[in-house]
Amino acid sequence: MDAYKKDSQSLVTGNFKPQTNDVLSASVPTNLPALRGKLIGRNADLKAILDLCNREDVRLVTLAGFGGAGKTTLALHAAHKLLERFSGGVFFIDLTSIQEPALILPTLAQTLGLQEDPNRDVADTLRDFLSNRAILFVLDNFEQLVSGANILANFLDANPHVHLLVTSRESLHLRGEHTLPLASLESADAMQVFVQYAQTLNPHFRLTEDNTPAITELCKKLDGLPLAIELAAMRTRMFTPQALLARLSSDLETDSPLLATLTSGPRDMPERQRTIRNIVAWSYNLLAEEEKQMLQAAALFRSGFGIRPLASVAAVPENEAEDILASLVAKNLVQPFYGGEMRFHLLESIREFALEQAREAENWLEIQSNFVFTFQKLTQAAVLDIETAQGVQGIPWLKAESSNMLAAVETALKAEDKKVLTAGMLVLEGFEHYWFPYCYYSEAKKYLSFAWQRVEDYGSDFDKAIVYGLLGTLHWCFLNIQAAADFHKLSADLLSTLDDDKRLGRALNNLAANLDFLGKFEESEKYYKQSLHLARQTGDIWSELRVLCNIGNNDPYYKLDERLTYLNNAHDLATHLGRNYEITTIEFNLACVFYQQGDLTRSMSYLEQCLRMSDEHGYVQSSSFVLGLMGKIAVEQRRYQNAKKYLGRALEPLSAYGFQSLFYEVVEVVAQLCAATHKAEEAALLYASAVDHLSDNLLSRVLPSSADYSKRLEPLKKELGAERFDLILAKGKQMTCAEVHSFAVSLCQTVDAIAAAQSAQSIFTERELDVLRLLAQGKTNEEISKELVVVLKTVEKHVAGIFRKLGVKNRTEAAAWALENGVSSKQVNK
Repeated sequence: MDAYKKDSQSLVTGNFKPQTNDVLSASVPTNLPALRGKLIGRNADLKAILDLCNREDVRLVTLAGFGGAGKTTLALHAAHKLLERFSGGVFFIDLTSIQEPALILPTLAQTLGLQEDPNRDVADTLRDFLSNRAILFVLDNFEQLVSGANILANFLDANPHVHLLVTSRESLHLRGEHTLPLASLESADAMQVFVQYAQTLNPHFRLTEDNTPAITELCKKLDGLPLAIELAAMRTRMFTPQALLARLSSDLETDSPLLATLTSGPRDMPERQRTIRNIVAWSYNLLAEEEKQMLQAAALFRSGFGIRPLASVAAVPENEAEDILASLVAKNLVQPFYGGEMRFHLLESIREFALEQAREAENWLEIQSNFVFTFQKLTQAAVLDIETAQGVQGIPWLKAESSNMLAAVETALKAEDKKVLTAGMLVLEGFEHYWFPYCYYSEAKKYLSFAWQRVEDYGSDFDKAIVYGLLGTLHWCFLNIQAAADFHKLSADLLSTLDDDKRLGRALNNLAANLDFLGKFEESEKYYKQSLHLARQTGDIWSELRVLCNIGNNDPYYKLDERLTYLNNAHDLATHLGRNYEITTIEFNLACVFYQQGDLTRSMSYLEQCLRMSDEHGYVQSSSFVLGLMGKIAVEQRRYQNAKKYLGRALEPLSAYGFQSLFYEVVEVVAQLCAATHKAEEAALLYASAVDHLSDNLLSRVLPSSADYSKRLEPLKKELGAERFDLILAKGKQMTCAEVHSFAVSLCQTVDAIAAAQSAQSIFTERELDVLRLLAQGKTNEEISKELVVVLKTVEKHVAGIFRKLGVKNRTEAAAWALENGVSSKQVNK
């Protein structure tokens, strides 16, 4: 720098003589700070910077990314490697404290040690000094000076040998600029950063089998931002990674766990980077008012959003929303991602901060109401597509937007405005097409419990009718038939007073189906007729096909040809509507009809069709129904190996999903298989374990029963002897559900399957095997998360990896593979 100070004095006196490159190359002038730590996960970015900066035709490179992405660190590593390239010098300038664009050039001059002449423009002074010097300026934190970007453009025009490497949270939008967006770190690199900083506090810190899943999930939750990961690693002096993850995974929307936890960064960091809150606030405070309001509206969305829904929530025209959103994307505060349509999302730290700001805004209640009403309209449009069209748009929409729908429901349940509460219940109603076909029962139970309590205290009769109806369907799925009937009756009674014939018709159909299972056939027949009349009167074709299906399954009142007519008409309607879930139900009912008529071939034909569709679409409960009956038929046809395969697959999800009654029906079929293959003791044990869990009313069973059902125990008692038989029955009745499940599954395994289980060790990691075993038991991702004590996103990652390795499309196929290869019955490592 002494040479530069001397040059500057000569320049002022008019005696400046530029030094030759040979002299400068001996010692390149620089003020670059020393590097600290290794550069992790940025080798490709570093190479891109070096390639660009070594080109004569590239003179402005901008590293753009959100705060904490590691722009400064990367720029410094690049600058050190470019010292030989720029013999005139490489200079680092932190612009954080500069707020006025007019101070940009004076700051450059001051860095070079040039004295300003009050009678001379600083641009001219810089031009004269830099005329023959190949210099690189690293301008750090330019985002608050973007309005002065033209100053840099003019500076480059005036100084053809100067190059600029700029870090900013947004592009400068100048001609000739090469922008390198700095993405989040990949998972493995992010974990390495975490370990690197954790080891500065504890040199013995290592990745272990116990902490790796938590660290992986932590880095993902922190969006792969190096600075956020560093701050999290600093907390390992207080928390294990598992405990830290638990703190950051709070599902309470009123909290900001990430912002509250990631504080107290190193003292030598700039103030704006010592906490995640400060990092976000720095960018947020640079926004225009309309950008802040748009960001607040975007924060209500949990799983991404499109432009139109965001515009609706923000209450601005769509074209204005598009322009504002484009600006937020450019500032790296909103991230785009691509699917069927253009969608966007917020990093979690930004979302938490924006929610905090939104809660303090004067229009907070208005934003919340807009959010709920927006999802009411969108949900009802999706349901209409599902029920009256082919569901091509509606079903994918429900799957993609379920998290946002739940956010709308939660918001509505807390609202004091009854109109908002009702709108939320209409969103909740849409989950009928999502929760029940795909067996998301834990989620359904959680939200319906909240909704039930709220509408009892505050809701209208309409709100209660919706919630009661959904509660009835939830109980029906678990075959808690009396509870299902009670709730559907409550719903129907309320709807009969509300002049809502469409919903009343649906409630009556549900009630009639419950009464069928309870053996109250005269009453159910009456409600079926009322329901069918209302469905046709209101043009509710979806309800009509469901009524026809249920009537076709109503044994005592119709002859075979009448039942088949109803079921075939329902099948035609379901096919016309593209209602795959209803098609599987109808085909199962047809299979039951033919089974009861003794036509096992036709029954099996329908079951095979039904199983293909259930597997393809992930209808777990339908698959279990079908496999149970397929196993039953295979036993009766003496195809015992096939019976084992079918029954093993049927058993896997049943106990975990809570289908206790159906589970024990399948257990009975396994007992039937054991009896047929001369395993009398095992058969008696299973029969005894099931007897107290099943109704004596055979018409209330899901699986149709054979005529000789009551006689099955007699030959077993004869073979075992009365004393031995009684001891086995007593033992069977004491078995827990888990013990019965494990025992029944083991009986359905083959020698080949057990041998194949050993090869599974070479396919999967131990943790993947744990996830696969629980998945094969029918547990949801949420339940697996709790059982293994890992976060939900880690489970989702493992499930996706299992699907990829097996080449399967859904959980049912993965569970089938686990069963067939003897994986599912092994103990899970916790």
